[in-house]
Amino acid sequence: MTDGIDVPVADEELYTVETEHLLLNALALGESHDIAAVVDYLEPADFYAPKHRAVFEAAKQCFRQNGELNWATIAELCMTAKCFGSPRSGVMFVLDIVEYAFRASGSDLKYLATRVKSWALKRKAKVLGYGINETDPEAWLEKAQERWNEIIKQKERGADLVFSAAEAFVQGVAEPVAPWLWTDLEALLQGIREGHLIVIGGWAGVGKTTLALNIVNDVAVDKQKQTVFVSTEIDAPALLEVLTACRSGVDMNKRRRGYASAEEETKWSLALASITEAPLHILTTDNITEIVSLAAGLKPKLLVVDYIQNIKAPQNLHGNRAQEVAYISRELKTFATRHRCAVIAISQLRRPDKERKPRLFDLKESGDIENDADVVLLLWRSDKNRKSTGTLEVNIAKNRWGETGTRRLAYNFTIRRLLNHTDA
Repeated sequence: MTDGIDVPVADEELYTVETEHLLLNALALGESHDIAAVVDYLEPADFYAPKHRAVFEAAKQCFRQNGELNWATIAELCMTAKCFGSPRSGVMFVLDIVEYAFRASGSDLKYLATRVKSWALKRKAKVLGYGINETDPEAWLEKAQERWNEIIKQKERGADLVFSAAEAFVQGVAEPVAPWLWTDLEALLQGIREGHLIVIGGWAGVGKTTLALNIVNDVAVDKQKQTVFVSTEIDAPALLEVLTACRSGVDMNKRRRGYASAEEETKWSLALASITEAPLHILTTDNITEIVSLAAGLKPKLLVVDYIQNIKAPQNLHGNRAQEVAYISRELKTFATRHRCAVIAISQLRRPDKERKPRLFDLKESGDIENDADVVLLLWRSDKNRKSTGTLEVNIAKNRWGETGTRRLAYNFTIRRLLNHTDA
């Protein structure tokens, strides 16, 4: 560690104890080679919370001495750590980490390590000149430069830890995960691309989730690409039912009432089988730290979050919803870039004014959603009675890499499908 800059920074945007705790949970489940990489990469001082520092320091010592993590030994080492207040508290804290290790099931341990390191480096950068006792300006700047070089060096080590092809990625061009299903959208957007954050906004009930599920059906089932769908409103069985209706073309409500024909039941069964065999993973957590960690372990080409305002940021940001949404938006964009996947985030709008078409200004709670997004689609239906079929306007309100404009799709909500307007 560089002398003088390992100091805590009481800035709520420069730490997240949830990520630190989840990493400790993941250590309890991790493979030996991953643990070795993380123990070598992180230092106890990278952790903001004193208790997390103490546990990681004990884990690091245990692993280096024994080549494995023995949590009884770690608990014993934590008994003498002053931050716990008493030996019993230290033991109970470690037991809690092991008992709730399942929270990190499926998480990418190395990815969590890079997030912890990232927060640590941000804190160090903020106090770059702290404790430099040099009166000569040149000597002071030289010392500060040494510290900055150390920060950059540690940042680069994080890239090597997780992304073996990072340099090629930076130099390369984002590849399309899939073309857009609809001809008019594809002509303007030229594919759902890796590294892009795509925001879908619209008034309640306009068809945001339906549009996203049509894309999921194509990417996960037809193209067999790893897909993660984060649902904060619909449980997994209900989500599968909607997807099956979309794929089979069978009226979901008609089938619920028992009026589906034998032929329709066959179509339904075949569609359901193809969906359950697809590389589709449904998450129902609303915690952004858990979402990015679990998704990183699944290595998706498409991540869909429905919807962004229901997602919770770390506790230190609670109380300021604009900051929370800004943090979540940045995390999703960072995930898309680092993991070379497309992220679709469904967003509420600020004002429930269904009599007019939505605008970028209406994205709820934070302008950061618009800033972080590569593409923003705003949906609108003019029919006041919300008919089951009709025309859906898709306003490409932002396209970082191309043209904007409004296009029309045909919808049939009885089977949850969106079609090219000319095919209706």
